[in-house]
Amino acid sequence: MKRRLAPSFLVTTCALAAPGCHSTPDTTSPPPPSTVAMPTHNPPAPLPMKRKRTAPAPAFDTSAYVIAWDWSASQSLNPTDAEGHTIYTGGDDACYFETPAPPPTTPQPTGSRNVDFHPVDCPPAMNDPAWDTCAGSLLRSKKTGECVCAPLVGNPPPPPTKNVCPAGKP
Repeated sequence: MKRRLAPSFLVTTCALAAPGCHSTPDTTSPPPPSTVAMPTHNPPAPLPMKRKRTAPAPAFDTSAYVIAWDWSASQSLNPTDAEGHTIYTGGDDACYFETPAPPPTTPQPTGSRNVDFHPVDCPPAMNDPAWDTCAGSLLRSKKTGECVCAPLVGNPPPPPTKNVCPAGKP
């Protein structure tokens, strides 16, 4: 007795076993080795200059939260660069500015911010002790003169925290 393979099994097996038989030529293959350009060695760019911390980072204290903050009467104390980008300092004392990133191709986690980070040298103003306790936006109330640090991350971002004001800032 002769056994026969089912036609659907035979077609599927042939299609999977030999996809190159009826496919278009691969135009993404690399060029022959003789035409490949060899990369030149460029030394890495120096890392941007960090701010100078005047004291170790304090322990986190939720009693410093400011729940009732008048955002409309806030003045940003973060310096800006020549192009008008606001400069921030991170928890590692490195400085950066942000620009909008291209639209994501995949869904992002809830609460994430679609921005590109650009490291820069920290301006001398950020060596003030006020930035020892602020990784985010340092704000001053135009009404009371008090300062707070508003974090840039979190889901939802935590409320601002009481912060010392930089010296020499009216």
